[in-house]
Amino acid sequence: MTEIDSITGVVPLNFEKLQDMGERTVVVLGQARGGTSLAAGALQHLGLPMGKECHHPIYEDQPLTRAIREGNKSKVKELIAEYNERWPQWGYKQPAVQNFWLRNHGLLRAPCYLLIIKDPISVGDRLNQYRGHDTVTAARAAMKAYDKLLSFVSKTGKPALLVSYDKLYRYPKQCLPVLAELAGIADPDVDKALRFCEAGGDDYQAFFNRQQQRTSTGVDGHVDRVTEVFVSGWAAMAGKAEPLEVEISINDHVVATVVADRARPDLLEKNLHPTGHCGFRLNWPKGIKPSTGDRVHVTTSGQNSSGQNTSDQKIHLSRSPWLVELP
Repeated sequence: MTEIDSITGVVPLNFEKLQDMGERTVVVLGQARGGTSLAAGALQHLGLPMGKECHHPIYEDQPLTRAIREGNKSKVKELIAEYNERWPQWGYKQPAVQNFWLRNHGLLRAPCYLLIIKDPISVGDRLNQYRGHDTVTAARAAMKAYDKLLSFVSKTGKPALLVSYDKLYRYPKQCLPVLAELAGIADPDVDKALRFCEAGGDDYQAFFNRQQQRTSTGVDGHVDRVTEVFVSGWAAMAGKAEPLEVEISINDHVVATVVADRARPDLLEKNLHPTGHCGFRLNWPKGIKPSTGDRVHVTTSGQNSSGQNTSDQKIHLSRSPWLVELP
C-alpha cells in the first residue's frame, strides 16, 4: 500500500481487496459544500474518468444524475453498462443523490468508495451562505449524515478510503497516490492533480460566488451543451415570463447575443418558468467554433427583451464558464 508519510486523516479500509480487482467503480461520498468537488476533481486529474458530461469545478456526471433523479432505473443501468464498456475504471460524484448508491450499490461493477469529510461547522456555514440554512441546524445534519456514511463504508466490506478534506487540501502530494491506488490508475498524473488541488480552492470559490450572484439577483439558468456546432441552455428571471438576453463568449471574446425564448416544456413542467419559453440555442457563426481547452462564457445582465435592466453586472448561468473538452 502507498505510504501516507504519517499524515493523519487518510484512512484506507479493506485495501487488501484491491489486489484482486482490476475493473472498478469509485463513488465519491460526502456532503454538499463538503469537499466532494475537490475529491472528484483530484480523481479526474489523476486519470479517472468521472463521467461523459463532467465539467469543472464540480465534476458531476449529468446524464447519470438526471436518470437517478427521474427514478429511471433502466436508464441508470443502461448508462452504467455504457461506462463499463468504455472505461475499465470510472467514478461518480453527486452528494444530492448518493443515497441511491447506498441502496443500489449492487448495480455497480466492483464498487469502491471515497468518503471525504469536512468540518461540519464549515459545511453548515457554507449552506448558510448559499441557501440561508441555519448554521447550527445544518452542521448537526451534516454530522448525522457523516455518521450514516461512515456506518455504510465500514459495513459494506468494500475497499474504501476515508479522507479529511483539510488534509487533502493541505497535503495533496502525500494524499494523491492513495486516491490513485483506490481508483486503480496504473499511471496516475500526480503532477496534474497536484496543480489542480493547489488551485482548486480559488476555482471553486469563483464558482460559489457565481451561484451567490445568481441567487441575489433572481437570475436562474443553465448551460446544457457546448459542441463544435452549437451552445444551448436556458435563462430566466425568477417568477417572470419575459425572456432574457444572453451573451455568449469564447475566451472572453463576445460571439453573439441571443434571446432566451425557445420553448422548454420540461422547465414548465418542473415549475421553473411560468411559460416554459426560456430556452436558447446558438449555432456557431461561420468561421467560429470552440476548441478543446477553450472556455465558453454564457452570461446575462438580467436584461429582458424589452430592454429593461435588472442588473448592471454580467451574471454567469450555471456551468458557465464551460471548459470545452471535445472528443
